[in-house]
Amino acid sequence: MKFFNREKEIKELNHIINKDLDGQDNLYFVIGQMNNGKTTLFMEFLNKHIDKDKFVPMYKNLRVYFALRTVDDFLLTFFSYYEPALTVKSKKLKIDSKYGEFILPEKEYDEIVKKKNYYDKIIECCKTLRNEGKIPIIVVDEIYLIDGLEEEHYKMEQIFELFVALNKLSLAKVFIVSSDSLFIKNWYRRPSIYHRSNLLWIDDFDKESALKFADYLAKKEGIELTEEEKEYLYDYVGGNSNSIRRIIDDMDMYNISLKESIDRELKTKTSQYSYRLESLRLIKPELYKKVMSSLESIGENFKISEDELEDDIISYLAKEYYIFLDLKGNAMPHTKLDWYAIRKVVEKHRELKWID
Repeated sequence: MKFFNREKEIKELNHIINKDLDGQDNLYFVIGQMNNGKTTLFMEFLNKHIDKDKFVPMYKNLRVYFALRTVDDFLLTFFSYYEPALTVKSKKLKIDSKYGEFILPEKEYDEIVKKKNYYDKIIECCKTLRNEGKIPIIVVDEIYLIDGLEEEHYKMEQIFELFVALNKLSLAKVFIVSSDSLFIKNWYRRPSIYHRSNLLWIDDFDKESALKFADYLAKKEGIELTEEEKEYLYDYVGGNSNSIRRIIDDMDMYNISLKESIDRELKTKTSQYSYRLESLRLIKPELYKKVMSSLESIGENFKISEDELEDDIISYLAKEYYIFLDLKGNAMPHTKLDWYAIRKVVEKHRELKWID
């Protein structure tokens, strides 16, 4: 996704990394609705807005690791190796910033695999960089993907303890990025982590930025949006950058109007929700009733208090991406378009008398 108008967030991130490393630094959890530009923001920030003489960016997107089966697999992704024949005279630790890897001699890498001393080696590598006058910036995107490994869950706390330690020992700046609000909520609020971490919110575009972004994308495709059309777009899509991009892309690809593009996207989302909920009704009818009751409330209000929902329903709706938790005690759809789709599905199921 094209980077657009995140000056406020860039400034905030620069403030965080340029604070003195004095042992008081916290781990940062970065949260925002699904597909609202968090990954794009960090790629832009690490590539163009940090002092490369002072900082070493290490961006790790777990979406690209399809073979992760254990937490050890995850820890091993921090390392790669070079062949002895490729050894260079410089003794400086080599880094692959794009994949967040410490590049080691092959023999040293094999030793790590054998001993599984990943935690010690990550700390050692960060110490080496600090001795060279560099500060690693470690960004782990979508770490929830390993939290799903049930048999490995107990090791997750050790990972977060490692990330906390890297900050507290002034060895690195660490950011955990995710749109999985349930995952962030469950870990951020643990007493052992809460008091040693901060929350950074990456919000959707405000109205002004959303309209400018839509106008920018449209003009790039040779499309002129009227002020009325931009208002219509914002009414249905809000400030979610990915939703705006999809609407404009479809206008260009299918040579359709803005309204037709929004109707097309809304129909797709509604169909997806309907299929999943109809399947749930057949397989787990009692759960279906509770889910639909919750979605009715969300359809009427957009944002509701978590107190209105049972804990097991909150977990289900968040895990299945029906809702986003803002960590202020509220639940809501991930996007405005999702809200409209939920309302349509609720209306359909009510007409079919599947719900009261």
